[in-house]
Amino acid sequence: MGGLVALPMASAYVASKWALEAVSESLAQEVAGFGIHVTIIEPTAFATGWSGATAGTEQLSAYDPLREAVAGHTGPPPEDPAVAAQALLRVVDAAEPPLRVIFGTGGVDFIREVYQRRVCDWQNAAPLFS
Repeated sequence: MGGLVALPMASAYVASKWALEAVSESLAQEVAGFGIHVTIIEPTAFATGWSGATAGTEQLSAYDPLREAVAGHTGPPPEDPAVAAQALLRVVDAAEPPLRVIFGTGGVDFIREVYQRRVCDWQNAAPLFS
């Protein structure tokens, strides 16, 4: 989800995902005429350990209050990576795969809420530029 939503304590991570989003969407347009499909996989939380001890992050004490605030927000439990693997195979085998697909539960609702807030922000700011 880091390619669609900015999250605290993950700025470098989400920046790389947003960049990958843009490259993939542009690439899809560039290669469509050759019959090549590009699909951007948007996974929710999966039990891969990506943010655990193997992440190798340094924890600066200045961020302790934010870290504590973020720790209080828990999402749905991580899902089984084997489920994502099966979904990925269905995408690969699709005659017309989608440009974007969210793997996992709750992702579409979460993204809808975030984008509704963004549209509202843009609408509220529109008078500043007229």
